[in-house]
Amino acid sequence: MVNIKDISKHRPEEWLIEHIDACPFFIESSAYGFTVAFKEFEHKYDFTLAFFHDDQMDWATLIPDQDRIGMKIVEIGLKNEEFFPGFFKRWNKGFKEFYRYALRIRKSDFSRLNDKELRNLFEDYQDKLKKTHFPGFIDSFIFCSDRYFTKIVTEFSEKSDIADVHKVMSVLSAPVDPSFMFESKEELYNMNKTSSQKDMKQAIKRYMNRFFWMKGSYAGSIEYTEDELLKEMKESRQKPKAFHLENKKEKEKLLRKYHFTKEIISMVKLIELFAIWQDIRKIYTLTHVYIDDKFLREAEKREKISRELLKYSTYEEFSRLLNSKINKKMYERQLVQRNEGLLWVYEGGKPSNIISGEESKRILQSIQQKHEEVNEIKGIAASLGKAKGRVIIVRKIDNIKNVKEGDVLVTPMTRPEHVPALKKVSAIVTDDGGITCHAAIISRELRIPCIIGTKIATKVLKDGDMVEVDADKGIVRKING
Repeated sequence: MVNIKDISKHRPEEWLIEHIDACPFFIESSAYGFTVAFKEFEHKYDFTLAFFHDDQMDWATLIPDQDRIGMKIVEIGLKNEEFFPGFFKRWNKGFKEFYRYALRIRKSDFSRLNDKELRNLFEDYQDKLKKTHFPGFIDSFIFCSDRYFTKIVTEFSEKSDIADVHKVMSVLSAPVDPSFMFESKEELYNMNKTSSQKDMKQAIKRYMNRFFWMKGSYAGSIEYTEDELLKEMKESRQKPKAFHLENKKEKEKLLRKYHFTKEIISMVKLIELFAIWQDIRKIYTLTHVYIDDKFLREAEKREKISRELLKYSTYEEFSRLLNSKINKKMYERQLVQRNEGLLWVYEGGKPSNIISGEESKRILQSIQQKHEEVNEIKGIAASLGKAKGRVIIVRKIDNIKNVKEGDVLVTPMTRPEHVPALKKVSAIVTDDGGITCHAAIISRELRIPCIIGTKIATKVLKDGDMVEVDADKGIVRKING
């Protein structure tokens, strides 16, 4: 079991800390996927840390672990080009089975189940989640491949006298398959062609059945309302551009122009595959969060403990609650305390240690890097171009309402729920993410400059700062207003 000494022996610069909206109950499935290995690919994180407070989470993983797992993926992928496509095909088959199962649960009326039936359903659902298994190693590839791919493309560009390395990187790493964001926009656009009221009702039902999970996050699910959907539909009167097809043409043109090494071409294929895998993993995540939340809402009614507190449960505790094998008064007091801030250590697929109070805050502070004031920040160019604007920091979903037209959105990482704000901004800058992350994909679709992986943007920039985002060079500069 991981103890405090295991955590404190690592220097702050060895940690990657990602900040997102999240609660423990909705994270546990992902934590399982980070710390339990697949039969096909036995490499995993030994442990991960999650600091929770006020429905926010700082998710900490060790960079040496990322490099170890990521480089193993690269090594296997370059040696055997069929390994990961075959692995993905098998995983995706399991995901589709889980998704069909989740659709059945979504449509079932929990209020009609007796206590025993609800308990059995939750335990069966947990088994299905573990069988499907969240592929946590994708994050290792995303972060590691950025560094490795940048290195080999830069070396090739220097030898071949290619001046614009950032453009080459951006083109070669661009997704060539439609994302679920594109498919949702396309369906909204097609709904505008519906003429009769009856057909419209069927179209709305069809969309909600397909994208019921779309508005969720690791902090919980949000139900679509018909009014919201109609509003989104009205805002989708223009046919969405299939940028993934443009990306494909541009990439093919570049591959014909230069004689890239076999290593680079193999990495391009790996990056394309992991972009698809990552997109489907988001659907998996948002689907299970929706079902998780459905169980919490039913338990709130039966057990008279608020959903806001139950979100700070472990799966095991929640199962014991449904089985009447827990002291509810003590449990509720414990959840109240957790809601005020705590550290969860995950290993072997479940929480192994939960530390609350001042000690958890001290541990978080001990692994955070201190950053001096700087006027220039460097990152990876995800979408090329230049823009100037006022910084708006978005660390949690509530901050989105502060975004105005032309702002430069600075955030730990973007998520699907940020999309309404992303349509307003002139540029995107993130602390985290890789060349296949959500920010990279959505910024290319919106054709706005985007720099990812700065590590420090939300820490050294402040709301109201004026900046120039030069994504052609991967640099963000503070400028005078």
